[in-house]
Amino acid sequence: MNIILGKKWLPAAIVIIAGLLVFWRIDTRGINEWDEARNGVNAYEMYHSGDFINMSYAGAPDTWNAKPPLLTWLIVGSYRLLGFNAFALRLPAALSILGFFLYALRFGRRIADNGTVLLSCFILLSCTAVLGIHTGLTGDFDALLLFFLLAAAYHFICYTDFGEPNAIYLTALFTGLAFYAKGPAALVYIPGYILYGSIRTGGIKWLKDYRIWVAVSIVLLFICSWILLVIIYGHGPGASHYGSSNAIETMLVYDTWQRLTSTGFEGGQVRNYMFFFEALDVRFNLWNYVFYATVAAGLYQLARHSKAAWIFLKSPENRMLLYSICIILPIALLLTFARYKYDWYLAPAFFFIAYILSAGIGYCLRRWIIGRVIFALLLGFTLLRQGWYINGQSSNAGGLISRDAETLEDSVGIVTIGVIRQDVYLRLTWTGYHIAAIRPAQLSEHRASMLVVDSANLTQEVLQHLQASQPLVGYCTGVVQ
Repeated sequence: MNIILGKKWLPAAIVIIAGLLVFWRIDTRGINEWDEARNGVNAYEMYHSGDFINMSYAGAPDTWNAKPPLLTWLIVGSYRLLGFNAFALRLPAALSILGFFLYALRFGRRIADNGTVLLSCFILLSCTAVLGIHTGLTGDFDALLLFFLLAAAYHFICYTDFGEPNAIYLTALFTGLAFYAKGPAALVYIPGYILYGSIRTGGIKWLKDYRIWVAVSIVLLFICSWILLVIIYGHGPGASHYGSSNAIETMLVYDTWQRLTSTGFEGGQVRNYMFFFEALDVRFNLWNYVFYATVAAGLYQLARHSKAAWIFLKSPENRMLLYSICIILPIALLLTFARYKYDWYLAPAFFFIAYILSAGIGYCLRRWIIGRVIFALLLGFTLLRQGWYINGQSSNAGGLISRDAETLEDSVGIVTIGVIRQDVYLRLTWTGYHIAAIRPAQLSEHRASMLVVDSANLTQEVLQHLQASQPLVGYCTGVVQ
């Protein structure tokens, strides 16, 4: 294994491959209709309004997105540097993923077995765990969250195991930034920290360290600062989608508590006790079977030699295995019993899952030459398939709108019949034209040279109004599929 993973150039290769994958076709891949497109519109309208506290969508208060605005601020800054385009929208997430891998490599240099960390990084590059939709490939909250959480986790173990008492303050700082990235999701590592710290120190005496409570105060300061900003500068959402009175209530009560507990949230979901395994199957694909085999072998050894296995886990050279287990278990349990979840909700556990399965792979690589051959083939196949997957992402409305560029240039504004898809709306806002959403009966009321965009199948009623509305340019067939 040292022969394979002892090369000094491998960390640089990981960062280069990560950069190639995350930036490949970053400006031409289709924009996702929901969170990504909405983030883009939120940032576009914040850019023009100068209101850096309140989110808006289509010129009205955004009653869906009540998360703290760090990602939106970064996208606004990216827009200022690069203009209104997909590259600018996704740049903060792309850079966050590079930061994620840099911190992962720091684990290998300081905390964990370096070969196992290198294997973990290669595995994460070869699947959609962190380089997928809603994580590193789109302008979503999760890439920023992953970077801050992994940085916080690194500094926490420096505090517990490496005699760096002030490192806990960096854990607090990155946790606070994670809150500004995705709200309460920033706290998902806290149970794992408590579990690991208690096991490593043989109790809860470590919680009496005043630095811990200073760190807790720092995190609370971040949370309270956002609450205070909303109280002072926040606008009531009006007719909120969730029925809440402000962004804090939406974020804490509806978007967090009800999402986890309510059967009626967003139409409700049946509680899925197989969620953890299904999420791994979606995000890790072939590698999830290696994870199961590693866990099964570990449980078998634990059953046979429980005392020796416990000593093995608590030994300093295996601290990362114990740390990974402590981080994964609370997250897996929470999401297993939560009512409403998606596979990317498990993303904060992915690095630690990759580390455990890489430990199993490393065991095989050290003992069997055939294992090295199988691993090389599997890694090569999955890396190629990951590149194929990224390259194959559709361009959706972006290319179609480009096709209709001449028609757009001849228009002084855009009229949409009803509510259009969010990704289409984002692309149209980037053109800089005024956009108005109307009912078909209102078509004839609009001024000359306005482009009409339909959001659904044309009905006979809409066609009649289009034919009768001489001042309008007409129907733009390309924008809506």
